[in-house]
Amino acid sequence: MSAYRDRLTPQGQAAVRQTILTGHVVYQTLDFELLGEVLHIRNAPQSTAPAGSTWGAYGQISRQFGRIRPYLRYEYTKAPAADPLFAAVGRRDGPLAGLRFTLVERAMIKGEYQRTARRGLPTARIHRPSGVHFLVGPGIMPAKGWERIAAVGLLMILGAWQPLSGQATAFKVVVHVTNPVTAMTRDQLADLFLKRVSRWPDGRKVQLIDQAPDAPVRASFSSAIFGKPVQAIQSYWQQKIFSRRDVPPPEASSDQAILAYVHAHPEALGYLRSDTPLCPDCRIVDVK
Repeated sequence: MSAYRDRLTPQGQAAVRQTILTGHVVYQTLDFELLGEVLHIRNAPQSTAPAGSTWGAYGQISRQFGRIRPYLRYEYTKAPAADPLFAAVGRRDGPLAGLRFTLVERAMIKGEYQRTARRGLPTARIHRPSGVHFLVGPGIMPAKGWERIAAVGLLMILGAWQPLSGQATAFKVVVHVTNPVTAMTRDQLADLFLKRVSRWPDGRKVQLIDQAPDAPVRASFSSAIFGKPVQAIQSYWQQKIFSRRDVPPPEASSDQAILAYVHAHPEALGYLRSDTPLCPDCRIVDVK
């Protein structure tokens, strides 16, 4: 169990008294694992506005069968529309099923399927074909000769694939036509979309708009800009929601919805499929 209390001062809003309560349980044996966590965040504005209570929880169960470990996870998040900080999160819940196969020590391959119901948006179904995962670092590379060769070989294969995946990205980054920014690096885009940086060079607050998790263009964007799959970015935001004080960017259901958002918000930043026509108020930003 843990508890946290703070006073927040969001820009343009009344101060907020925030209380966070969390609890988790872990049961592990050599081949069995059971995890669970519950979180409650109460945001009480120091005004006449009502307080918002956001709930989050997940549970995961897995069992090892030789080199194979199947696992099942269920995630739930619910933020009221009146919450002064987390209204954009809404309600999201659904299962995730996966299968992990250990190739050698410290190297594994896995596939996942996730179904997430989102309040006010279509249900997202995400298929994740197998991907190779490594734990590599000082003292972590496999000690046995043949295992070391196998791990290094797989890393070289992945390294050869990365440029190809970068070339295959089919998206363009868009801003409002009045925005003076004409070019950005991939690192700058990553910092903005992960909210490490929140303002344009002229001081205006960036208004982010993201694609739906199951949109093919989001997978391309995530791979090219973050170097990670969509699932990894979703996990990043789940951790932010559960343990810190930030939420992911709002999501749009189509390229047309992205264009409408950019049209209505001069500080907006979004991305589209490369073949989607632009609206008169939108402009492409070069990505270096």
